[in-house]
Amino acid sequence: MTDTPENALPLDAQIHELKIDPEYKDQAFETIRNLVKGNKYKPEDVKLEAFEGKVLRFSAYTLMTLVFEREKSLKPGRYESAKKVETEESANIEMDNAYKALENKADLERNVRETALNRKDKGFGIQTDNTYVPLPALKKEFVIFEACRTCKAKGTIQCLPCSGNGRIVCTRCKGTRRTPCKHCGGARMVSMPGDANRKIQCPICHGQGFVGCILCNQTGYIPCKVCSSRGFTQCPSCQGTAWNSHVFTQEIQARTNFFYPKENLPDKVATSMEERNSDLSEHAIIRIITDNMNLAQWKKIQASLPDTDNPFNKAMKEGDICFPILYDVTLPYGHIEYAINDKSYYTFLFGQKAVLTHVSPFLDDLIANGLRKLKDAAELRGNVHENLMAAGEYRTIKEGIVFTATSSLKKARVKLKSANPLGLSDNAATEIISLSDHALKNITKKPRMIGTIIAGLSYAALFCAYFLTPIRENILGNIPNSMLHGLADAVLLGAATYIGIIGIQSGAQNALRKTIGMLLPNKIKTAAPKLGGAIYWNIGASGTAFLAAVEASRHIAEATPPEWYAALVNALPI
Repeated sequence: MTDTPENALPLDAQIHELKIDPEYKDQAFETIRNLVKGNKYKPEDVKLEAFEGKVLRFSAYTLMTLVFEREKSLKPGRYESAKKVETEESANIEMDNAYKALENKADLERNVRETALNRKDKGFGIQTDNTYVPLPALKKEFVIFEACRTCKAKGTIQCLPCSGNGRIVCTRCKGTRRTPCKHCGGARMVSMPGDANRKIQCPICHGQGFVGCILCNQTGYIPCKVCSSRGFTQCPSCQGTAWNSHVFTQEIQARTNFFYPKENLPDKVATSMEERNSDLSEHAIIRIITDNMNLAQWKKIQASLPDTDNPFNKAMKEGDICFPILYDVTLPYGHIEYAINDKSYYTFLFGQKAVLTHVSPFLDDLIANGLRKLKDAAELRGNVHENLMAAGEYRTIKEGIVFTATSSLKKARVKLKSANPLGLSDNAATEIISLSDHALKNITKKPRMIGTIIAGLSYAALFCAYFLTPIRENILGNIPNSMLHGLADAVLLGAATYIGIIGIQSGAQNALRKTIGMLLPNKIKTAAPKLGGAIYWNIGASGTAFLAAVEASRHIAEATPPEWYAALVNALPI
């Protein structure tokens, strides 16, 4: 942003239309051409059909209206940084006078404007409506000193736990000055050494059942820790200062309201301004009018307007203190029409960066054939691998497949939209990710099935060797605790099941990497493939093989069934 140019826009003008630079069109058209790359089309296949663009120049302003907020607070001690007054009424009068005095403050308008202009958005934009900008330099505080009523201006109060005595009842003996004898537990008698059947008098309490309390030295009281035996503590109200301060604060803020000739702008321009309100200053060339002559002229023009709803006039009539920030705005825009494969598309260009908006979903049409191949792969029509490779010939679909293989479905969709921000509809992006997920599951279906079968056979061999041969006895023979035997069996079952799942997942991931590797020559790390029902089949196979081997150990003479299983069978009502 810079100051007003030499040829400033007349302040009473609405909108001026200027010719647009041809490079504006070229920049946008090149962006569109690049979007078709990799989707079986070349940039040269995009043909420009029509372009219409203009540069709008118009005035806008932000109205800075001063508003005040008042609050009353109680603070401990003497708040010396505020101006002293005698009564609350006096504080209100002082605040009223301070606000009225702002009208005559020589540098007030300059300070308020500078505060807004120091913001990143310079106060420009629809997002600034009803934004409150703090003006700490205009803050006023007044105070009334009052002697603390809680402590009667002493700064201390009587200690509540000890009632001012400096001591409390002993927490151990409860004031009885004695505690039960720990040696005899209060029974007065203990067993004679060497003869447990004979009782003798407790030698510690001498048959009394109690001993003197050592915590309070048999006084029944201990020192109060709260007040350190002084009997008084610091007053919580004044924090020991003996004074309280009633503070009256008046804070001044500037409420911002942005005005621009919305009704005179093209609809798409006005809509785009509202959609980009948070960074509108990045899309328009904005010159801030700072000289006093132009500001005075603007105020004179506003005062002459017949419209009673004029915001500046209305604020002035209501007695508000307000200041304008004037902007000279230059904003280019355009419409571009282009054809791909003899089909026409439309795009709207906004701002000095030629941001493409209202873009027709041309990528949906370009990748239609690839999407059909991806759907065939997802629905098991034809060769899954070949269909997936054919779909991957389209850059956008290939990105969707790779993102699905390396991320969660939610993240994959976000990445796909980020890689194709224009020309791809939300529905198409969702469909690509969903079909890619199903297709990749089909790629790993066979490895998952084979892995489950191999894991099941491995479980049978492992558990039969463990329970039907001396292996288990050799491992657990030196452990006398039968409960630990059961724990060891459970650990073996869990470890075998986990290794089986890892094995199935490894086989599926190898198939997945092979497919992704053909889509992308560079090695990438794929996410762990989803096992689906294979994980439940694996758990079922592991448990079945385990129980079958345990049961077989009961019927084979050379084998010994586990103790926990024998106890379980005996407990069953068979």
